[in-house]
Amino acid sequence: MDVLMNALCLVMFVLMPRLVSSLLVLLLDWMACDVTAAAWQGQADRCFYETLLKQKPESHMAQDWCLAHGVCGAAEADALYKRVCKRKGLQPLAHASSLSSSPVKKV
Repeated sequence: MDVLMNALCLVMFVLMPRLVSSLLVLLLDWMACDVTAAAWQGQADRCFYETLLKQKPESHMAQDWCLAHGVCGAAEADALYKRVCKRKGLQPLAHASSLSSSPVKKV
């Protein structure tokens, strides 16, 4: 009976904390992945359109998306804006150049 009790104590006090800590680490890793997945949700389209714009700068679809979502730098956005306006037959706004000097939020 003492051997059984010692084995039970060993399991409870030695193996269980390791098991609990291992499960806790796994749970925290899973939660971190879940948070990361939520943070990256919607980034596949950004990756697609940015890559498309780099590979085919004449792509209307990529130009429109990147301009609408503000993923380009200031100088690139200004040039892209002028190209899109020209393609659509619109007159670029006079103050568009001054907007390019404002800080651009990078995600």
